[in-house]
Amino acid sequence: MVEKMKKQNVFFIAFIFSLIAFFPTFLGGMSLGAGQKILYVLYPFLLGFFILGYRKIEFPYFCAFLFSLFFIFYLTVVSKLGFINVQIAVSHFRYMAYFMVFLFTFNIAKRYALRLAELRKALLYVLLLVFVFIVAQFVVPDLILSIGITNRTTQGNVGLTIGGPFIWSYSLGFCILPIFFIILASIFNGVGGFKAYLLLSLTSLVVLAGQSKASYLAYAINFLVAVPFAYKYGIRNKVNGVVFFLTILFAILVTYVIYNLEEFGNIYRFINGITGQGSDASTQARLNQLAFISHTLEQNLLLGYPIQPIVIENGYGYYLYNYGVVGLLLYLTLLTSLVFCAVRFVVRAHQHLSQFSSSDRTVLFGYLAMAIGGSIYSLASSPLDGHKDAYFFWTLTGLVFGCFQNHIKSTGRTQKQNLPYQKVEI
Repeated sequence: MVEKMKKQNVFFIAFIFSLIAFFPTFLGGMSLGAGQKILYVLYPFLLGFFILGYRKIEFPYFCAFLFSLFFIFYLTVVSKLGFINVQIAVSHFRYMAYFMVFLFTFNIAKRYALRLAELRKALLYVLLLVFVFIVAQFVVPDLILSIGITNRTTQGNVGLTIGGPFIWSYSLGFCILPIFFIILASIFNGVGGFKAYLLLSLTSLVVLAGQSKASYLAYAINFLVAVPFAYKYGIRNKVNGVVFFLTILFAILVTYVIYNLEEFGNIYRFINGITGQGSDASTQARLNQLAFISHTLEQNLLLGYPIQPIVIENGYGYYLYNYGVVGLLLYLTLLTSLVFCAVRFVVRAHQHLSQFSSSDRTVLFGYLAMAIGGSIYSLASSPLDGHKDAYFFWTLTGLVFGCFQNHIKSTGRTQKQNLPYQKVEI
């Protein structure tokens, strides 16, 4: 089913994502912590402004599920009466902010009757803006630093380190992951031409230059998931073509990296690590951080023991340290539930091809890639709980859920036909 796309909806969605991506975290010399706090508070209030006066606020069951998980996370922290203080308690209140972002964006999609195809086009616009920003980082680096969106250049101690407006390379890789697979799925379905191949190539170059090992793994695993699915539902000669193209592109990029390892110090150190010459710096730093988990293991295995507010750049280790086995199991439940819902969306869309356009299906497939990526990126960070990438993820999740329900209703189907969530009105 193909419906007319509204340009104002496309620009509206792109604006929402741009608020996150291009938020000036370091404006006026602010610290990362100060910038994070402002974004965490400001963004939900801005979203709330867009649903002021909306009398049909819907509270989907998945939203209730999120609230329950986040509430338990919070309880595990405030239960440590021996050392808990106001600062620690307030910092963990951000989980309620994620809940609000999902609820608000879901209802924004409902109020403005947003469509999956509009979401797809908006994300492509955001990708183009990210590319422009990265080019500007190379051309006018001092100007980019002065506006405070990031405090990093494209060159670091390990060579190229492209994080774009998302600051860190793994955050950039995570946030453009669904867009990459939207483009890939478009080609699989025969709706992507030269422009799609060009965007695919540029995105691949950006991810490679980021030198994020989590990104490499996430993109590779999702590609292995995508190809069999594409052969089943896509156009076979298109699938063959893009697999061949990416194979050649990958070979060229690997060859370039091999002959220019000085520009890819992080990759070089990682190779040395796996060949028995010691861990690379980023891996060793994460291993050192995981040592703090011993506090949880010794003091409170069930609920965690975050007596020191440290950063652990491993999602699973972070949740175990802060929230114990209970928190880790809840996090795994959350990741699994997100993938389950995304799979249900994709399967339903491909079971009713006449009701979902190719553009609609590509968005759902891109979201599935991001849901799968969440569990992979958790090996290196907490993508569902990070600066910018967390809000980007929960915004996309709310919009996808809302747009999908809009599509189901517009095709005359009811919510009782095995939707992966239901809703109640409040």
